Amino acid sequence: MFFAPPPPPLRIVARPAAAFVDSVGVATHWGYTDVNYGRYEEARDLLAKSGIRHIRDDSHERAFRICDETGVKLTAIASRTPEEELAIATRNRNRIAMVEGYNEPDIFRQTYRGQGFPDGPRAHHDELTRLLNRAGIPAASSSTVFRQYEIAPLKGHRWAAFHPYAGGQPPERAWEPEFNSPMRKAFRMGDPAEPLPRLVATESGYHTSQNGTGVVAGVQQGISPRAQGIYFPRHFLTGFDLNVDRTFTYEFLDERADGNDPENRFGIVDHEMRPKPAYLALSSLLK
Repeated sequence: MFFAPPPPPLRIVARPAAAFVDSVGVATHWGYTDVNYGRYEEARDLLAKSGIRHIRDDSHERAFRICDETGVKLTAIASRTPEEELAIATRNRNRIAMVEGYNEPDIFRQTYRGQGFPDGPRAHHDELTRLLNRAGIPAASSSTVFRQYEIAPLKGHRWAAFHPYAGGQPPERAWEPEFNSPMRKAFRMGDPAEPLPRLVATESGYHTSQNGTGVVAGVQQGISPRAQGIYFPRHFLTGFDLNVDRTFTYEFLDERADGNDPENRFGIVDHEMRPKPAYLALSSLLK
């Protein structure tokens, strides 16, 4: 009788804690001065105390000011021409971690040279990554919500950006590697003739509205602030364990007082500028 040899022991490679800390980021809207981001000093101080080292935002002066005053690095979302984005990134090279292509062009309908989705955003992406690569500035892909296959193939990016929201479910659900998962779709946007890119989750997270589920990109069930605090460490640690280089939660602040709109309740700081349990849990984990 033949017995198969036992499988080799599973090897778990230790990784430095500093690498995990560097993998955590938060989306911000420092240019939205008519909402809570207009309370600049309070918001800045809360960010500085959180231990978070990366923000994702447009490349504007208030975001660069935050970088200077807190030491965070910016993942800059492209919204201008490739030449303009290159010029800004070059001037602010010490503040920028990477430049990301258009954000969700399949729903926000950005155009380039008179062309809409998918041809315009694809041309913008490929031109932007070509310029960034030539300048030695890290480039991440555009992200999409529903129409990944139409914008493919995107060329030249070192990181594939994707948005693994769990939709109110436990955080592991956002990272499940099923056939149609956001992670796999991010890989499929790339050019098959190029090496596989690294991964960066430039949006993710939970809203805490108990009265609404409609969000910009569809429907997401809300959870309680307490559940958000329980889920957050698991969410970031699971992404790190799957070798996602950086995971950003959307977003830092609850923007307005209206709790019936889920878009106002994605923050880890509430609309009265009080840290939610998620802020406290993440800050404790990072320290």
